[in-house]
Amino acid sequence: MEYINALPTGTRLEEYEIRDVLGHGGFGVTYLADDTHLNKPVVLKEYLPRDFATRVAGDSVTPHSDAAATDYRWGLERFLAKARILARFDHPHLNKVYRFFEANGTAYLVLEYIDGQTLSHLLSKYPTLPSGHLQRIIAEVLDGLEDVHAVGYVHRDIKPSNIMLRQDGSTVLVDFGAARSAVEQRSRSINSILTPGYAPIEQYGSSEDDVGPWSDLYALGMVAYRCLSGLGDAELQLHDAVTRARAQRKGDQDLTPAAEVGKGTYDTGFLAAIDWAIRVNEEDRPQTIAAWQEAFLGGNGATAPPPVPASSPHPTPDAAAAKKPPVLSPAGGFGLVSKAALAVVGAVVLGAGLWLLYPDLASMIGADSTDQSRPALRSAPPDPTTANALTDWEEAQKIDTPESYRQFIDRHPDSPLTKLAERKLAE
Repeated sequence: MEYINALPTGTRLEEYEIRDVLGHGGFGVTYLADDTHLNKPVVLKEYLPRDFATRVAGDSVTPHSDAAATDYRWGLERFLAKARILARFDHPHLNKVYRFFEANGTAYLVLEYIDGQTLSHLLSKYPTLPSGHLQRIIAEVLDGLEDVHAVGYVHRDIKPSNIMLRQDGSTVLVDFGAARSAVEQRSRSINSILTPGYAPIEQYGSSEDDVGPWSDLYALGMVAYRCLSGLGDAELQLHDAVTRARAQRKGDQDLTPAAEVGKGTYDTGFLAAIDWAIRVNEEDRPQTIAAWQEAFLGGNGATAPPPVPASSPHPTPDAAAAKKPPVLSPAGGFGLVSKAALAVVGAVVLGAGLWLLYPDLASMIGADSTDQSRPALRSAPPDPTTANALTDWEEAQKIDTPESYRQFIDRHPDSPLTKLAERKLAE
């Protein structure tokens, strides 16, 4: 991949030799590199915020001006501070940071190279995922996130392209955006620090105090929604958090609830938990991973709170108190031992079944990632016919004739909504 500010192939940084560019954005460049000491591939992330700095002659990074130098150095120090936090994590579902170092007037993270594919690539082949597979992906991401949130860190950019699937099917959350979170408050472009469709409404503001675990849970809830609805990124962007807030305020059409989209195909408790996580107002969502896990795993009989009435955008104090996430006791819930047992059992069952569900999965392994996989193999865009299943379903409901439902079934035979269409025909 060509990028004007990227270091050229063959560049040596300590014991690492750059092989290719994997991705780039407003805050830096990501490279595929070889560790020449250990003879294995790694990922290098270079701090290079384009609002403040650029590459000059040679390999050095230099601020645009004296005024930009202050912001650049401020961001660099926080990039290194975040790197120190990330380096503490040693979790099977988090991208491992091996080390970090300064060179060329900037800094670099050295990360584990994940030999696999992104969830985004898998969804380009299979726009909806089986219930067991989807729940395992969400559970494993949550397991890793729990360690992240425990030290006060928030990922801030959870989306299918930042969730990797190893060859054994296990999940790894990548791209914690140390550079991005370090300089985002001083960046001029809000769109460069979030992903519409997945980012919660509080990330559109400038206050760090509004962002927390509930923000990551919204994004992960939207990932789950995409996996069960068949919607693609372009469709989800039409329902970004700001648009949804406006629609709710005006009483217009919002996202069809997951409980309706996945009815009959996915566990009802899981669907209710997704709808809880993707509520627009942050105070209406689960505030911790433990609360959300209890809701969709069914621990101790806990369930997500009932939906917020669309007709009450400004509830009374009593109604607002009723919407707060329940305080859940850990007694009787899923502890570390039982969750680990669930993961082991799930891995065995899933490993036996994934190859039957996805017959060409083996050929897809290692195929794509905008961040870590081999750049020569990029994912195809989602199938628009399948990706528009939710839109077509809403249209079929408006027409509400047997023919409209037959046309939906013919066009989207693999969608979870097909069962709803078949029920309509049977009525």
